[in-house]
Amino acid sequence: MLTISLHGLTTKTLHIIYLRWNTITSIEAATNYIQQVVIPHPWRRSICLNNHSIGYVSVRPESRSDQNHRAHIGYAIGSDYWGQGIVTKALKMAIPIVFNDFPNF
Repeated sequence: MLTISLHGLTTKTLHIIYLRWNTITSIEAATNYIQQVVIPHPWRRSICLNNHSIGYVSVRPESRSDQNHRAHIGYAIGSDYWGQGIVTKALKMAIPIVFNDFPNF
């Protein structure tokens, strides 16, 4: 039988946070990820601080006709930058750009 427990998350337990993707551990894996996932994505932008990428924002408009004016928003940012409002600012910057890039949205 499985033993399941719940734990609060702290900086000491960050390694147990669930992600839907595997860790990239090589240049080859990073290149494949960029070619197969990042480039084909309809709208993904890097969050840059002083011209250095620290995360990303992505928006994928819903494609079903009954879901007009809806989208999936995703983001990730390096843990060194958590809690500083950077993703909030990036999303506020992204919204008008997305509506411009998808005028029928």
